[in-house]
Amino acid sequence: MIHRNKLSILTVNSFNEILFIIGALGMTFASLLAPLALVLVVDGLQPFFVLVYGIIITLFLPKLGEESLLKKDLIQKIIAILVIVVGTYFLNLDH
Repeated sequence: MIHRNKLSILTVNSFNEILFIIGALGMTFASLLAPLALVLVVDGLQPFFVLVYGIIITLFLPKLGEESLLKKDLIQKIIAILVIVVGTYFLNLDH
């Protein structure tokens, strides 16, 4: 794949890495300003926001991306998000 589309693959990968670094810096900065438990809870809700953004992009900007909106797939994604949210809740319980 890299031999055929070297420039486009490296461009997309570089853009992805830049976004990841910005996100990591944002998380680090947020943990300095706010209580750590609050930052981790908001971070645990990230999959919910990703699903919502994916649905919005599918409905209004289908050329940018496509999310499966079948009932079976949405139920599976919601269950996975609930597992993540519940796990985040248990990790942040005060003992």
